[in-house]
Amino acid sequence: MTIDATLRAAELRRMAANLLRIAAEIEVTMAINDTKKRARPAHDSWNNLNRERLANAALDHYRSRRKRADHLPAELFGEPAWDMLLDLFIARIRNKNISVTSACIASYVPNTTALRWLNLLEQMNLVRREQHETDCRVTWVKLTDGGFKIFVEYFEDLARRDESFVALDQYLFDQTSTMVSSK
Repeated sequence: MTIDATLRAAELRRMAANLLRIAAEIEVTMAINDTKKRARPAHDSWNNLNRERLANAALDHYRSRRKRADHLPAELFGEPAWDMLLDLFIARIRNKNISVTSACIASYVPNTTALRWLNLLEQMNLVRREQHETDCRVTWVKLTDGGFKIFVEYFEDLARRDESFVALDQYLFDQTSTMVSSK
């Protein structure tokens, strides 16, 4: 084989590899789009969701955030508002009350800082405070309906993204299996 023929063959192999890569990208995009089409919109799906599964997903998210402090200084990950909102979301699903004190503890920051964040969340209409029915020393903090809807949509989006990754993994597994079995 001449040098010219060798170069042409190498160029054809490179072009073929690019075409295969483009075809695979198209197929993956189609698989992800199919998964998204099957997903129900948040307002339709909440009634059918397993409430405990959603609460567990939020709790896992909260715990994984806390676990980071085992490896790096906790000061690097200060998101007290997010931690409070996660705690309140879990509590609402499980029909539990959270006191202002508990919400502050969930934020992992000093109480004065947590209270400032709680005030901001209240101003943004994400949380509301309610006085305890019989004990005037206790004030409950609850996620508003709007705040709750935001969190439902957030975790549904995460679930859809997970489904997209599952579709991608399945596609790649199928492609790998096909390549292995054809050898």
